[in-house]
This record gives sequence, structure tokens and C-alpha cells, in this order.
Amino acid sequence: MSARLWATDIEVEAAAAERGELHEFQLSESQSIRGARNQKRDADEPAKFHRGVLANAFTKSPHADHTHAHWWFAFNRRVSKEAIARTGSKARRSKAKGLDMRRFQNAFEEFIDGVGTASDKAAFRAVAERATQRLGFSYFAYLSLTEHSYTLISTYPKEWTTRYLNERYDLIDPVIIRARRDRDLFRWSGAQASSGRGNRVKRFFGEAAEFGIEKGVTIPIPAGFDRFAAFTFAAGRHGPDLDEKIADAKEVLQLMGMYFHARVETMLKQPVGLDSSSPLSQREAECLAWTSRGRTMDQIGQILGIKTRTIAFHLDSARARLGAENVAHAVALALRRGLIP
Repeated sequence: MSARLWATDIEVEAAAAERGELHEFQLSESQSIRGARNQKRDADEPAKFHRGVLANAFTKSPHADHTHAHWWFAFNRRVSKEAIARTGSKARRSKAKGLDMRRFQNAFEEFIDGVGTASDKAAFRAVAERATQRLGFSYFAYLSLTEHSYTLISTYPKEWTTRYLNERYDLIDPVIIRARRDRDLFRWSGAQASSGRGNRVKRFFGEAAEFGIEKGVTIPIPAGFDRFAAFTFAAGRHGPDLDEKIADAKEVLQLMGMYFHARVETMLKQPVGLDSSSPLSQREAECLAWTSRGRTMDQIGQILGIKTRTIAFHLDSARARLGAENVAHAVALALRRGLIP
């Protein structure tokens, strides 16, 4: 770019500055200096070139003395604007990451609380479904296998799970095969897992893709005595970045899968503790459990991520179901009957 073009551009900006039309870019002198230093550090040679051209423009312009200060203001403002934009972009990315981690932490805490009060398949499914949505996935699936039986809790389409079980896809599913062998959480995609395999495996992943199941994160769960379980978060092709999810919270995802399995084993296979025939819904049990620990409705709402009036509704519903006089009475009855932990 010629020196005259640079000079013309800066003269226009300087004139605008004189007329007070640069209010959106008004920066203090210290900000301008910092911006210029940042530009020098990040792109030293281009900055030198620009200053050299600017110096030539000063000497060639007939208005150099009159507009010198404005030229330098315009130049420093331009450089500062670029530096501040870079800093702002980093700050926004950092803030977004922080928000994501807070959402993840909230989802994890709600998941643990919910699983701790679930007493049947429907309640476990509801808890895991909420966590799945908050983590940005489309589906979850918990599968526990023994030699003669299985337990499946998932949000996969019913048509797909029926086909999966009838066709005994667990015998050829590369994800399940790997989960039986490995102990660490792993990510997978249908395209990669079917590469180089037989037609039946390719057909299997093709059918899964028709239901929007194309990639996911699986937590293997060794259960002992030739038993096996796995917990999977799954999504379609345009789902979340799995590498990022694992990098941010691998251990937490692992804990979620293990805790879910432990509670399912306790409540559905060896019922002890909470009454599996509880008249309370899963949400009602959660609200009563937190109330028994001295939490207010506002605090429970923050913990569960729902409105205070919704908490009030669940508590009143629980009171009516238990035939209690008030919420305190409902808490006492629920504890006595083993309906809440």
C-alpha cells in the first residue's frame, strides 16, 4: 500500500477526530500506548512498516504540523483497537469456558442428588435424561449384562433398542466389545469404529445413524462375577466436541457412570434402603430430602436448577401423597418409611 494512501486514511480519521465523530473509539492515552506495545509485541515487523509509512506521510503532507497530534492519535487508536479486540476475544473465550464448566458442575451435582433419590427405572431415566441434555448430548444409555439377563435404561428410540436386543447387536457392537475389555472412559464414532470391519458391523452403525446415534462417550463398568455394564452419552454427527468434553471432565463423567450403576444395582436388583414402591415421584423425593437437610425452597431451586414455585408444587404434592398435615410432617413420614435417604 502506498504511503499516500496511508496518509489519506489517517488524515480522514484525524479530521473526524477534530469534529468529535470518533466517540466510539475514544481511548485514554495510556490505553493507546498499551495497545501500540501489544501490537509491537505480536507483530513487530508490520508495526515498524506502518510507523515508517506514517513518518513519510507526515513529511509529505502540507498539513503535517497542524495534524501531527491527530495523526498519532488516529494511529495509536487503530493499533489499540486491534489489541483490545484480541484481548476481548480471549476474555470472551475464557468466560464462555468458565460458564460451560459451571453448567457441567451444576449438571453433575444435580445428577448425583437425583440418582441418590431415584427408586425405579422411570426415576433413573428422568435423572440421566436431564443430565444428558444439560451436557449437550442427545441420548444416554445404561446397559447391564449378565449371562442370562440384562437391564437397559436409556433415551434411545424404542424401535432402536428393541432391534438392538432382538438382533443381539451387543455381540458385534465394537463399543460394547471395547467396553468389556477396557477400564477407562473412551470416545467413539460410528464412522471410525466401522472402518475395516465386516458388512454386519457397518450395517449396524448405519442403522444406528438413522436414529441419530453417530458418536459418543462410553464409561465401562466392570461389575464382577462375569457381569458387565456400560454407561454411554451419545449424539448425532453435529453433537458436542467429544475431545473437549473428555479433556474438561473425564473423571467426573467416569464418576457419573459408576455412581449410576451402583445405585441401579442397589435399588433395582437388591432393593434395600428406599422403598421401591414409593408413592413419591423422583422430584418430590428430592425436594423432601433437601428439606430434611434444612434447605429453603430458594436454595433447593438453585441446587436443582428449577423455579421456587416448582419446588413448592412438588413439596405440596408430596405432602398430599403421604397424607401429611404439613411439609415438616411429610419429611418425618418419608424418613420413617425409608422414602428418602
